[in-house]
Amino acid sequence: MTSRYRFIQFDGRGQGLSSRGLGPDYTLQDKRLDFDAVVKRLNLDRVCLIAPNEMCHIAVPYAIEHPERVDGLVLWNPGWNQSETGTLLPYEELVRRSWELFVRTLSKNFGVGDPELDARRLRESVTPEDFVIAVRAVLKCNLRPVLPSLKVPTLILGIRDSSVVPNSEALWRGAAGLIRDSRLVLFEDGGQIGGLTTDSGIPPAAAAMIDFFEGLTVNEGYAPTSDRALDSLLSGREVEVLNLLVAGKSNQQIADELVISRNTVRHHVSNILGKTGVSSRAEASVYARNHGFS
Repeated sequence: MTSRYRFIQFDGRGQGLSSRGLGPDYTLQDKRLDFDAVVKRLNLDRVCLIAPNEMCHIAVPYAIEHPERVDGLVLWNPGWNQSETGTLLPYEELVRRSWELFVRTLSKNFGVGDPELDARRLRESVTPEDFVIAVRAVLKCNLRPVLPSLKVPTLILGIRDSSVVPNSEALWRGAAGLIRDSRLVLFEDGGQIGGLTTDSGIPPAAAAMIDFFEGLTVNEGYAPTSDRALDSLLSGREVEVLNLLVAGKSNQQIADELVISRNTVRHHVSNILGKTGVSSRAEASVYARNHGFS
């Protein structure tokens, strides 16, 4: 992911590299304010948001309030109706009784790799006191009523069957039906994070996100003109697609080489034709050669 995009990880107060010690009056609105401050501090005019689990409570309201800043939204096993399900409540008692047992339990069920490494990361990333306060804040929230207000392209990643989240597939499908411009991708493995396991190559969840991001090309304000340099007329990904197109690659071959779907390749080819003012792949190749592009 980081080889293709600028990747910024947000650590809200009480976790990761941020300060510890959440107050008893902490709410998710505090975390939303922190997130907005980070976006402004980094001068991020446009962003794509990846929100795993309870982070959807930060990303969804932000995307609703600032659709002009959000190109796309990825909701990864989102828990948007915690106030209805209360699925995290039993963990609070376990945290109070044995933080170490809780850490190992969570790492085994929610981890993405080596359980020992996941457990160490969890110990270092949050204190038991801050975890309990943060969980309470999440359990008070229900995003489901506001999902129809979400107007940005949204990818929902989920798992078909989970012993951790009851009726998980129904939750993902129900949400996808409420979001106007959404796509749902379900994974077969039973891990809570889902889609990270792979025998070889790129993990399925990462491939799904990359494919989604590549399809978000904004085609605004372009007028076909032979006076503009192609490298300024086209996006970086469109330049890559055009290079392979000129080399005589088929859509499937381009998709395989760039690790994107064939539909995304067709989308990019369509953009290239529109921006260069030609009507076919062959004409686009000729156009590129005539302008010293390839």
